[in-house]
Order: sequence, then structure tokens, then C-alpha cells
Amino acid sequence: MSPLTITLGDEFQGVLKNEFSFYEVLTWIEKNKWRSNEEIRLRYVLEYGQIETDINTEIAHGMMGEGLKIAREKLSNLKKEKALFSISQNVKQAELKQIMVHLYLSHVGDWNWRDKDLIWNFLEFTDYKTVAERLQKDTSLIWKRQYSLGLDNYQKLKRALEIVFCSR
Repeated sequence: MSPLTITLGDEFQGVLKNEFSFYEVLTWIEKNKWRSNEEIRLRYVLEYGQIETDINTEIAHGMMGEGLKIAREKLSNLKKEKALFSISQNVKQAELKQIMVHLYLSHVGDWNWRDKDLIWNFLEFTDYKTVAERLQKDTSLIWKRQYSLGLDNYQKLKRALEIVFCSR
């Protein structure tokens, strides 16, 4: 409903239409961060709450309300706790979704940044033969790396997130 906008240097916010939009944003960002030249570690807050001002559809600035205030407080707490994700208790199956996002982010967080080109290619193309060809590497080496990175479990975790955030 409002685009993701950088707010305070290293923070961004946006107003999403529904929970499935959160899934799409989360997985898109976590995939595309591997294209960056800098290592990126992000924290996320999914909060339901009232927004007292009109929703700004151009930029996520200038909106105020209890929902955004609570989200900012939760983000500050995540930094202190060194946690990666917080979800509103108003969300159906909040505990299950909290656990699923944590598992997903933990799995992605275990990957080493020095493997970013390999990881990006696997996330974009999935087939190890295609990845090997694109990176001009031996197919058996890339096949082994596919399993050492746990990409089969990554795909299962991503699908599980899609299911829990898409269910009504």
C-alpha cells in the first residue's frame, strides 16, 4: 500500500496490503541481498495496528499511528536482543509464523558472504548444471556445494513460509 522507504539511515518501513505481501517482500529482499557488494543482515517486524494518518502511497514517510509506533519499538528491542524477527500477536498463528521466519532467516544467515555469487546463482537458477555453466565451474563441485549450502532445505523453508503466510 505504501512503498518500502529508508527512514533512519539503516531502517526501512512500508505498509503492506496483507500477510502474503510480507512473505513476498521478505523472500525477495533475502534473495536479492546476495547481489549486493556489501554483506547485509536485516531485522523485520510485522505489526498490525492503527494508522491515524492517510496512507502515503508515494513514500512511507509522514504516516503516524499506534501501529507504526509499536513496530518501531519492537525493532529497537530486536536490536537489543540480537533477534531477527518480531510479529504482532494480532496475527493468526503468530507463534508458528514467528518460528517459521526465524528458521528461514537462520538458514540464510548461516551462508557465508564469500559465497554470495554462488548463492545468488542458485537462488536465481536453481539447477546446478546451469549454475556451474554460468560460473564456469565443474558440475560435480557445484552439485556438492548445492547440498553443503542446504539449498533443498532452503526451498522447503521458503515453501513452508508461503503456505503459512498465504493461509486464511
